[in-house]
Amino acid sequence: MRLLVLLVLLVAAAGLLAATGSAHMTLVLLVFALGALVGFVEVLVRFRDEPFQAASSIPGVVYFAINGMAATAIYVLIRYFGEQAVTAAKPVP
Repeated sequence: MRLLVLLVLLVAAAGLLAATGSAHMTLVLLVFALGALVGFVEVLVRFRDEPFQAASSIPGVVYFAINGMAATAIYVLIRYFGEQAVTAAKPVP
């Protein structure tokens, strides 16, 4: 339950940042929240016998944080390199 509250607070903070005009930070927070949510679902599916106990443990929370940071890092790299990364991946004719 605490994790759900934390996720709602992250989304609310993203909404507050959007209202103040900081679109980039809003997207960063939303990407982090989405990555953490994916980690949460992975833990729930993996540990079917006691899913919420596994999700509320310290290793579970660390796993959510790592998923969120990985998603954020990929988003920042895509924003930074933009089209350079896509054009570099195209095959040479």
